[in-house]
Amino acid sequence: LTGACQTVIRPWSLEIPAGPLPAGSYKVEVTVTYSLMPARFIGSGEFVVKVPEEATFWVPGFSANGAAGALASTLSVFNNSGQTAVVTPVGAWDALGERTTSDDSVSLPAGEGISLDTRSLRPGQAVQMLAFRAALRMTLRATLERLEPVPEGLPKPPKSLGRVELPVFSELVPAGMTAVAGDITFSSEECSEQPLARRRVNLTVFNAGDRSATFVLGTPNGTEDSAYPKPFDVPAKSLVQFNDIPTAGLAVCSSGGAFLSVTADQPFLAYVSTSRPESAPGVLPYEIFPALLGR
Repeated sequence: LTGACQTVIRPWSLEIPAGPLPAGSYKVEVTVTYSLMPARFIGSGEFVVKVPEEATFWVPGFSANGAAGALASTLSVFNNSGQTAVVTPVGAWDALGERTTSDDSVSLPAGEGISLDTRSLRPGQAVQMLAFRAALRMTLRATLERLEPVPEGLPKPPKSLGRVELPVFSELVPAGMTAVAGDITFSSEECSEQPLARRRVNLTVFNAGDRSATFVLGTPNGTEDSAYPKPFDVPAKSLVQFNDIPTAGLAVCSSGGAFLSVTADQPFLAYVSTSRPESAPGVLPYEIFPALLGR
C-alpha cells in the first residue's frame, strides 16, 4: 500500500464516567479538536435514562412445627435484568391483621440471586401473606419446605424432606369477581368404600380491603353437598385459614378432579391446600392450588 491508503481506520471507542444521571432524555455530540485547526464535528446520538418499572407481588409465608416435621417457606429472587434492582417489603398480614415488617430494601446486582425470609411470623400464627415491590424482569420462586423433626437442643441442622411450589400473585382479585382453584384429586385409596383416612382440604383467604369481607366458597363443577355455597367472614386487612372444608360431595374422585370457586365483596387473594396424614421420610404430603381468575 502506498500514499493515503497507508492510513488504516480502526474501530475506536471512549468511555466517559458521567456518574448517576437523573431520569430523562439526553443528547450526546462528539467533536475532535486540533491544536492548529478548527474543531470538527464527528457525530451525535441520543439516549434515555428510565427509572426501572416496578410491580407489587404477594406470596404466602408459613412456619409450623408438628410430629412429622416442620414447615417453612422461602422466597427466592433472581435478578434477570441488566442492572442492579431493589426488592422492597410492602407489608404483611395474618389472622390478627396487618403487622409491622422491616422497611429494609435489598439491592440485588444483575445476574445474582438471593433468598428472602417469609417464615418469620407473630407468636401464635402459622401462616401469613406478604407483599413486596420489585423491578420487572425479576424471577421469583416461592416454596414450602418440609424439614425433618430435630429434638430441641440437638446441634443438628434439619434435613430437607422436599419442597412444594407456592403461588406468587401478581395482582389482587377485584371485589365481586370469582377466582377458581383446582384440580383437587384424591388417590384411589382415599376414594375406596372404606378409606382409612382422607386428606384434609383447607381454604386460605386474604382480605386486602379496608372493610370486613364476606367470602363465598362455591363448586363451579357441581356438588350434591348442601354445605355449598359456603360463606366466610374475614376482617379487613387480614388473612384467615379455614381448615377441613367439606369434600364429601366434591368431584375429588372423578376424572378432572374438583374445582372450588371463591368470591368476595372486597379485593382478595385465596388458595386451597391439601394435607395428607403422611409422615414417611421423603414424602411431601401437601398440595397448593391458587385461586385464579384465568388467562
